[in-house]
Amino acid sequence: MNKKISTLLASGLLTVGSLLNSANAQTASIELGKIDAKGTTFYYVKESGGNYLAAGEKVKVSDSYSYTKLNEEVDTEASDENLWSFTKSTLNGKDVYKLTSKKTGAILAFGEKGAVNTFTIESQKLTANDNGLVFNSTWSWGEATSATALTFCKVDSEPYTAEDLNATLGGRGFSLSFPDVKPLENVFDQPMKAFEVAEDELEGVPAGIYFAVSYPKALAASEEFENKAQFDDCTFIAVSPTAHYGIHALPATNQVGFKFTTVKGKDLKTATADVKKEAIYVGNAAFKVSEKDPVNKPGQFSLGFSGAIYVKKDLSKDEQTSKTGVYVDAITSVDVTYVTTTEEETKAKLMFSASSLVKPLSLLKTDGPAVYTIKFVSGKSEVNGNESSEYAKYLGIAKCGTSSSLGLAAQGPAYVSLATPQYQFIISAVTEETVTFMNRENGYFFTCKLYETDTKNVYDVRSSESDFCYFYLDADGKTQKEKEGVNFSGTTIELTAVTVDKFAGYADYSEEDLLTMKFSQKSSYISNDLFASAAKKSGTWKVEAVKEGASKWELVKAEKLIEKTRDYVYNKSNKAEKKEKGDTIAIYKYAVKLYGEENVYLTTESSGAAKVEVVDEDADPTYFVIRENKNGSIALIEAEDSYDDMITVNATYLTLDQNSAELTFAESIYKPGSITLTLEAEELGVSLAPVSRFASFQADLGGFISVNEKNEAVISAVGDTNANLTFWLDSADTDARIPSFFISRRVKDAAADTVKAENAERLYMYFAQDSLMRFDEGSASVVKNQAYQWPSGDTKVIFRPATLVNSDTLNTVVNGKEAVVAAEKDELANVLGGLDYFKYYILKDADSENYYIQSVAKVDNKTMYLRNLNGVLTFTNKPEEALLVALEDGQSTVANEDIEAESSIVVVGGNGTVTVQGAAGQNVKIVTVLGKPVANEVLASDNATIAAPAGVVFVTVGDETVKVAVK
Repeated sequence: MNKKISTLLASGLLTVGSLLNSANAQTASIELGKIDAKGTTFYYVKESGGNYLAAGEKVKVSDSYSYTKLNEEVDTEASDENLWSFTKSTLNGKDVYKLTSKKTGAILAFGEKGAVNTFTIESQKLTANDNGLVFNSTWSWGEATSATALTFCKVDSEPYTAEDLNATLGGRGFSLSFPDVKPLENVFDQPMKAFEVAEDELEGVPAGIYFAVSYPKALAASEEFENKAQFDDCTFIAVSPTAHYGIHALPATNQVGFKFTTVKGKDLKTATADVKKEAIYVGNAAFKVSEKDPVNKPGQFSLGFSGAIYVKKDLSKDEQTSKTGVYVDAITSVDVTYVTTTEEETKAKLMFSASSLVKPLSLLKTDGPAVYTIKFVSGKSEVNGNESSEYAKYLGIAKCGTSSSLGLAAQGPAYVSLATPQYQFIISAVTEETVTFMNRENGYFFTCKLYETDTKNVYDVRSSESDFCYFYLDADGKTQKEKEGVNFSGTTIELTAVTVDKFAGYADYSEEDLLTMKFSQKSSYISNDLFASAAKKSGTWKVEAVKEGASKWELVKAEKLIEKTRDYVYNKSNKAEKKEKGDTIAIYKYAVKLYGEENVYLTTESSGAAKVEVVDEDADPTYFVIRENKNGSIALIEAEDSYDDMITVNATYLTLDQNSAELTFAESIYKPGSITLTLEAEELGVSLAPVSRFASFQADLGGFISVNEKNEAVISAVGDTNANLTFWLDSADTDARIPSFFISRRVKDAAADTVKAENAERLYMYFAQDSLMRFDEGSASVVKNQAYQWPSGDTKVIFRPATLVNSDTLNTVVNGKEAVVAAEKDELANVLGGLDYFKYYILKDADSENYYIQSVAKVDNKTMYLRNLNGVLTFTNKPEEALLVALEDGQSTVANEDIEAESSIVVVGGNGTVTVQGAAGQNVKIVTVLGKPVANEVLASDNATIAAPAGVVFVTVGDETVKVAVK
C-alpha cells in the first residue's frame, strides 16, 4: 500500500492527493446501476483489454467553465488520472451522465470549447448523439456505432502491513477508534505497536499482525521478531475465548460476540491441543488490517483475524472450537455499543485515533532562535544495577566508543554544562510534521517527529533515523561505561528553552588576572594537586605538589575573536522563515605569557609537547582558547583561525603526562582524561605606592633595618645614626602589576644625600645569592664565596656600591672590575645579568598594618622573603618567616632647610594645606603614602597654598621629593 495515505491522514495535516497505484484497481466490474451517481465516489474506467481511460489536460473556457480533454495515450496502470465520478441526470426522458476527473476536477468533454459533455451509457458504451468513446490502440472520439464497451471498477481495499501501521504516528504507537460511536470499552484505543509474523517464521505462531501494548526496548525499531523469546516478552491484544457480551444478535453458539483482553506472549498457546478452558490460542491475537477504500473513504479500516481463532460455543464447557472469517466491529445493542467479534466485515467507521503530533511551528520563537536543552525522561525502569538507560541524561556531543568522529551523546547532569553550546540545540529546520535539532557547538543534528504527552514540554520522539550513545557508571560508581547505537525513536524527552550567551562555554579573563596552573587527579599514584613551573631558558617544565614557586602567567587577549555562525528558523506570521548566520558563538583567544619575563610565551611543538620560548616583539605568539568544564576546570586549546578547524574530534588540550611529568597537548576535549587543569588566580598582595621617597623600616619585634660597617644588612637599635636607618626607595617598573623598588642609602661619609644627582654612587641593597658561587683558580673549581654567607650558611643581604643608570641598568664593580648589570646577560656587550637581585617588592601584610619585602629574583623558582636571622638579614622561601616592618618617615640627611639654602624652595605642612614657597613656574606633585594623587600643577606664584588631606604626603618639586605632615 502507499504508506503516505495513512501517515498523512493520521497526522490530520494533509489530504490525499495522487497516492494510488495499480493495486487499488479491481479487475471485476461493477454494474452501472450500482454506481454511486451523485458525483461523490470515484471509479476506474477501462476497456476489456485492461487499458484505462485517462484524463488529459484541463482546458479553461471561461471563468465559470473548464473541461477535461481525453488523454489519447494508452495507460495500463491505474492512477488518479483514471479515476472518474459519475453524476446522473435526465434529458429527454433518458438517463445521462457527466464524468468528472479526479485529477483535474473538471468534466470530460469534447467538441468546440468542450460543448459536448453529457453522455448516455447503454451497453456499457459512452455516446453523445452520433459520437462515441472509442478505443483502438489509443483513445479517441469516433462514431457512436464504433463506441467501445467499458468496464467500471470500484477502488479495491488496501492491505496494511505492520510497517504501515507503525508509520502512521511515526512509530509512537498507533491506536484505533470508532469516531461515530462511543463503545462501552475499546481495547484498540490505546498506544500499540504492530509486529508482523510471516508463515512458518516462528514455530507454532500463525502468520498475521500482532498488536503489542508493551514490548522489550530491543524491539523499538523493528516490526519483526528475531526469535520466539522476543514474542514471549510482549503483551498482546487477543480475543477472549470465554468472555462474551451476551448480545442476542451475536450468540456464542455462532462463535461471535466475544470480548477482547490483553495477554503475555508466553501465555498464548501454540498447540491447539492445549486450547481448553480459559487458555487463549495464539491465533486469537493474529489480525489483518486493510483500508476499505483509500480514495473515497481514506483512513477507514476493516479489522479482522488472519486465520482461525478458538472460542467456546458452549460457555459452560471446557471445549473450544475453531472459527474462521471473523472480524472486529462496533455493534450497538439496546443502546450500548460493544467492540466485539462478528462474521461480517467491519461496517462501523474504524480509523486511527486523533494524532497528538506536535506542530513544529509551535516550538519556534518569533523574535530569535529557538534553543533548547534536551533531557531524556524515558528508560527509568531499565536503570538497574550494572545496566542503565538514557534516563535523566542530557543530550550533547561527545566521542562515542572507538569511533574516530563525534556523535550525539547523553550524559548525567554531573558531567554537563547546560549553559554551553555543547549541550544546546537550535531548531534549524521544520516541515509540516518534522523538526530538526542542531547542536550549537558542532552542527550535528537529528530530525524527528514529536508527540505530546500528559506532561508539559515532555514529548515522545518518533520517526528519527538518528542514533546516539549514552555514558553511565557501573555499579561500583567508578567505572564509566557507554552504550552505543541507541535510536531516538521510542524515547521521551523534555525540552527546556534557554537563552543563549554567545560567549558561554569559553572563558573571558581580564588581562589583570595573574594565574598559576594546577593539575589535579584523584589517584594513589600521584599527588592530587601538582603545580607547574616553566624554565625560561630551557623551555622545560617542572611540577611539584606545593604551590610555592609555581610559575605565574598572564593572559594577553587578542583583539580578534573566533566566531561561528549557524542558520536557524523562526516563526514569521505562522510560517517558518530562515535566518542565515543568525546564531553566533564567540570565543576570546589569549597568548599565555610567563609573568615577570620579557616576551616569554607558552607555545606548542609538532609532537604536541608544550614549551615556553621567547617570541620576537614583531612576531605573533601562539594563541589559545580556554574552554570551561563543568567541574570548574578548563581545557586550554591551541587556537586556529577557523572555528571549524579548532573545535573538532581531534582538538586536544594541555594536560600532564604522568610518566614524564611533562606538559603536553594530548587528550581529546570530547573524551577527557583523568587529569584536570585549573587556572588559579594569584593574590599578589597590596604594594606600597610606586612613589620614590625616603623611608625607614622598623621591625615588628624591635629595631630598624640598618647597614653595619661592612655594608651588611642588619637589625640595629633605635639609637643608630639617622643615616644608617634611612633609605631612599626608588620606584621601578611602575607600569607592572606589582611595582618594584631599588632600596639604597648614601655612601659612607658622603657630604649630602643627593639622591637625584647625576651618576651619584650609592649603596644598593643586594641579595647576594647571585654571587654566592665563584670560580676558584687554585682548585679550578666552582666553590661557595664565603664572603656572601652568614655563619649559618644563609646568603647575606648586603649594600653594594653602584650607580643607577636607569630602571633597567646599574653600574657597579665586580671582582675589581667595572661592570654593567641588567636583567639579562649579554656576553657580547659585556653586560652581566642579575638586576632582579637588586629589586624588591614592598607588600602589605594581610593580617596587620605592616609590610614585608620580597625579592624580585627567585631561587630555584621559589619566592624569597626578607628574614631577620638573629639580627642579620637574609632571605627565606617560607612566607611565615618573613620579616614584618612598619614604614616610617625616613628623614633625609638633606632637610627642608638644605633645600631652602640651595634652591630657595620651602615646603611647609599646615591645617589641611601644603604651602610651597619660592617655586613659581615649577611643577609640583603631591601624593598620599598610598600613591593617590592630590595635586599636579605648575605654580603661578612663589607662595602657593594647596589643599591636602590630613596625614603624611609626598611633595615633589622639580627633581626633589620631601615628606610633609599635614594636620
